[in-house]
Amino acid sequence: MNSYHNIQFTYLEGFQIRFDSSDKTPAHTSQSHQLFYLKEGEATFTIEGSTIALKKNELCLIPVNTSYTYQST
Repeated sequence: MNSYHNIQFTYLEGFQIRFDSSDKTPAHTSQSHQLFYLKEGEATFTIEGSTIALKKNELCLIPVNTSYTYQST
């Protein structure tokens, strides 16, 4: 979290990603919160060992410094 003139804020990044059914990201972390919105299809996210399935029009918020991976299903 950063401070500027006594105002605290947290970084949030969102991405638009297109990937094939064979694509899978390696486990990694980020220095900012990650917000994923699934526009179409289905995907599986594994967040610090817990797996969740995302469907069309669902969101996934991943906190800072949290290990995660995702793939199309």
